[in-house]
Amino acid sequence: MKNHQYHQTLNLTLAVLILVATSTASSEVFRWPKLCVNQTVSIENKSSKDQTVWLQEWEKTIVDETDHVVPAKSKIFLQLSHDPSISQQDYSLLALDNPKELAIETHCNLRDIVAGDSLEGGVVYYKINPNAVNEVQLKNLFPGRNTFYIEDLSATQKAAPLEIDVEGRDLFKFTLKPEPTSTWVKITARERFRSSVNTSSTVLKPAYTEPQRSIASTEDTYFLMGASDNTGDQFIVKIKDPAMVQKARDQITNPKLQKIVFAKIALGSQGYNRNMTKKEKSFWSWSVTEVTNISDFGSTACNGFPQMLEDQAETWVNGLGKICFWSYRIKKELTYDEVTNPK
Repeated sequence: MKNHQYHQTLNLTLAVLILVATSTASSEVFRWPKLCVNQTVSIENKSSKDQTVWLQEWEKTIVDETDHVVPAKSKIFLQLSHDPSISQQDYSLLALDNPKELAIETHCNLRDIVAGDSLEGGVVYYKINPNAVNEVQLKNLFPGRNTFYIEDLSATQKAAPLEIDVEGRDLFKFTLKPEPTSTWVKITARERFRSSVNTSSTVLKPAYTEPQRSIASTEDTYFLMGASDNTGDQFIVKIKDPAMVQKARDQITNPKLQKIVFAKIALGSQGYNRNMTKKEKSFWSWSVTEVTNISDFGSTACNGFPQMLEDQAETWVNGLGKICFWSYRIKKELTYDEVTNPK
């Protein structure tokens, strides 16, 4: 299959930019590490329509991305590359159309390992096995340093959560010492992350999740942004300028305006920018620092959408430093409580 990068780089042509602008806005990401030399991934499409997926290979950043069509009611197998000189190889699968109808497994040395859910943040609770060695894996999905907090909820003497700093997109592993009283572990972080707890025989699924804690100001106004067709990912923007706040409110009262939001961006969620469509309300690794314009027209050179910005956050922030969301619109003004305590 030919390479097809869904994300935008700074030297793309206008034609490709228009293609990106009209692509579907919804997305779901499944991730897993490189486990062995002869590793494959199977992707089963249970829906009645063909689906296109993007297989992404990561080191610290995306180094390769290839599109694959999975025919309706069928399964494909993809061979994963292997470079023994690279200490950390990870893979992700981006599904834009109907990800809930995909079943994904990795196959390694005759073992079948379900790729798992697509949780990318939140406050995650695991019910662990007190009679087994439990290996905790913390994957930092944020480009910079991220602080993790691990708490033993079953300990008879409550201790402060263990704090672990993990550098940008690194993986950190440690072992939980088996204790008869240790049956529940709580994991969260400041920014976007993935976590797993593995025993010798199984990978534990989270028993429960809730959103990470938010930070918001009562002096600022927050708006929810979503795709024009009301599908897929959402994000939050903060607006300080009163004139721009009124412009944003006009978009809500008159949706037919269909104006485009132009903004400056920075790394980090700033404690409030999250994907409100995800059950864990996961933080994005970027945020809007200033809405510079809400207009009918503008250059396609800054066009993007949330997952594109997520995967290439450093390139966007250190390059253009701004973005415009051609396929996204202001949907709702959020209250302070909706920002700080998302349900």
